[in-house]
Amino acid sequence: MKSDLINGYTQIDKSIEKVYVTPGVKKNNPNNNYLYLFYKCFFSDDPTIIIKLENLPSFKYHLLFIRKLKGEKSLIHHHWYQFTNIKSFIKLLYKTFWLVLYKMAGGRIVWTLHNKYPHEKKWLTLNKILRFLFARLADKLHVHCYSAIQIMSEVFNINKNKFFVVEHPTYPVKFLNKEDSITTLKEKYSLTDSLSQDSLIFLMFGQIADYKGILEVVQIFINLPNSYRLIIAGATKKNGEKYGQLVRSFSQKTTNVIFINRLIPGDDVHLFFASADYVLFNYKDILTSGGVVLALGYKKSIIAPNKGCLKELKDPNVFKFYDSAELESILLSASQNTNKS
Repeated sequence: MKSDLINGYTQIDKSIEKVYVTPGVKKNNPNNNYLYLFYKCFFSDDPTIIIKLENLPSFKYHLLFIRKLKGEKSLIHHHWYQFTNIKSFIKLLYKTFWLVLYKMAGGRIVWTLHNKYPHEKKWLTLNKILRFLFARLADKLHVHCYSAIQIMSEVFNINKNKFFVVEHPTYPVKFLNKEDSITTLKEKYSLTDSLSQDSLIFLMFGQIADYKGILEVVQIFINLPNSYRLIIAGATKKNGEKYGQLVRSFSQKTTNVIFINRLIPGDDVHLFFASADYVLFNYKDILTSGGVVLALGYKKSIIAPNKGCLKELKDPNVFKFYDSAELESILLSASQNTNKS
């Protein structure tokens, strides 16, 4: 991680002394914080890392330009360049104004591409236009896998040489016994006795959002054998309440689905993964998935669409599908593939 990231910066400019990060890196709950884990090398005692890292809040973007005029040798590493409403649109235009001036003054810009398009489809056309232009303003585009280079170079009609790869950081994991984890889950989340050691348990973990295709999976589980259990655990994504209510409504039609619609504390994450036989993903469109990285860390069997960076997964315990019919077929055969201890 260290060498790839630092090398990516120095390839842009060997004289770089400071990297600004936006949004800022939070140091609370570091084990589940993507940005903290991604920049973890900067928080070590390694004397060879002489580049300094600094958070850049929105209201300080003008400092980029002012400090650059004073000769500061810096670059900005930008994540999640997108907007969802008028307020965030104005905020993005404000940031972009100062980024353009910063670039004109000799500053360098790196942009991490986390998704092909914003997951929320509001203002999609304008988002696409701004992202297309920002891809040209940036000096380098960072992605988490080589498949993403092919995808995003076509989306932006931009040379592949502008991209560099630093893999998604791994998450610390805690391995527990399945039976004990199920017992604890049932106690902490008031689950029914329908969840047991003999259940074939599938997990969909994380924010509840339409782009994850959760509702389609619930509809499949309604018709699966009674031994199947799908645990859906996570808080509803902001402005996605209607979708969350729809998932809840369909989940109540079967005992095969357990819907825990709340923010899961970091200390409980391992309980859910330890309880599961399979971790299931049904992204409608995806470039990079932190959830898959987390599931791999727990050495879980994974069911996921053959899209984006997921195409590069070669693990024999990763079962990939192209459509809902193939997903249902994998689910039906899962009981034969599962080696229960």
